[in-house]
Amino acid sequence: MKLRFVGVVMLVACSLFLLAGCGGGDSTATPVTVLKRVGWMFDNVPSDIVPSGDNSILNVRLYYDESIPQDQIDGIVITSPTGAYWTPNLSFSTSSNGSPCLVATLVFSNREAIPLAGTWSFHVKLKNIPTYPFEMSLHEPGSTASASRPYLYTKEDWSPVFPGGYVAALARYPSQGYQVQYSPDNGGKISSIGMSAVRTAYLWSEQRKYNSYIWLFDANKNYLGMTTNEYATSDHASTDLITSAGELSIVPATTNVSVAPVNLADVKYLRFVMTDGAQYAPDYNYDYRSVSSLVPVN
Repeated sequence: MKLRFVGVVMLVACSLFLLAGCGGGDSTATPVTVLKRVGWMFDNVPSDIVPSGDNSILNVRLYYDESIPQDQIDGIVITSPTGAYWTPNLSFSTSSNGSPCLVATLVFSNREAIPLAGTWSFHVKLKNIPTYPFEMSLHEPGSTASASRPYLYTKEDWSPVFPGGYVAALARYPSQGYQVQYSPDNGGKISSIGMSAVRTAYLWSEQRKYNSYIWLFDANKNYLGMTTNEYATSDHASTDLITSAGELSIVPATTNVSVAPVNLADVKYLRFVMTDGAQYAPDYNYDYRSVSSLVPVN
């Protein structure tokens, strides 16, 4: 496969597991465990979202021991079950509860697919002591069991020659077949016309979908904020983001950016974000997500 560099992530399609000497420091020292857990989430996105045009993306958060100083972390090697590996640049972050982590966005040499089933290895290297890799299995959309098919792919963009080894990602919501419009009445509202039939067809074909929310953009396609979830995370009760008739209903109270609601008069585009029905990946409220193409707001 052709090698390519995407953002801060380098992917090398390789059949060898090249982790020898990754720990650094004294080779006679006993390796230590660096990672406490790994959070992960797959994205199915249209090509206009990522500059490189990739459609299938794996986002990971590597939570390391708080006692390890940042300046002692020397690198990361993430190896897929196929032997392909990534060596992303170090990018530090912190979770909402203050836990330190490393974050990376991974794409495969086939931009419409990515490895899935089998044992993944996440190896964080330290400068002065060898380290153990953290190993785990992922699962398929809508399932809690370890994945059985080697690859995930975006069926909107590509069809595998040998489909038996592939599972389709959570499908992207249609961006056509209905109209979305803004009304200034009662403080502003964004609603849809004719979306009910589109929504019914999507839910019939994509039964792994569990929840959704909406990203909001201005006329220059700059992100303004997002809506609340379609269903409450506590009891899966409807939040009325989608009406009982299957139409969109966005009001200021159901939007947020920082602590303030979005001015709906500024919203000229939106994207539907669908999430899967198995909320079991650590650190995320879902483990598979799909993002629609831009939908204009009239």
